[in-house]
Amino acid sequence: MQYQRLLVLLDACDPHLPAKPPKGVGLKTLIEAREHVLVELDGEIRSAKVTLTQIGVEVRKKLSTRKIIDEAVPSAALRERIV
Repeated sequence: MQYQRLLVLLDACDPHLPAKPPKGVGLKTLIEAREHVLVELDGEIRSAKVTLTQIGVEVRKKLSTRKIIDEAVPSAALRERIV
């Protein structure tokens, strides 16, 4: 998962209202974000609506303040994909 696509996804998501993912964010990014519990998908993956999880909210907040990725992203496997 590329760092920019993750930021676009996290910025576009809302923790309360499910919405379609933004353009430029593919299925692979959605699947990986779901596997790392950053988002929840509502419905079929190709037409899913995305909701930000509490972990996703925390990661978005940390990334938006430009903290080091190691501190912002809880999962080592996800950090490797972002960098």
